[in-house]
Amino acid sequence: MGKRDIIDIEELCINCEHSVYIENSENCICSKKGVVKAGYKCGKFRPDLLKVNPPSPAILNIPRKT
Repeated sequence: MGKRDIIDIEELCINCEHSVYIENSENCICSKKGVVKAGYKCGKFRPDLLKVNPPSPAILNIPRKT
């Protein structure tokens, strides 16, 4: 069982260990492919868990008794 089996991560350049996101654009600089779109996918993907934004926690709406 590898890392990909434990956590479901979208295999996009924005989540990859080899890339750096460019602020105010839709591009990343990849050490393997050069400048690519943040949504690009390639076979060299390696997940970087520090770049992945977890989903926000669910908010429970519990009705109050009055």
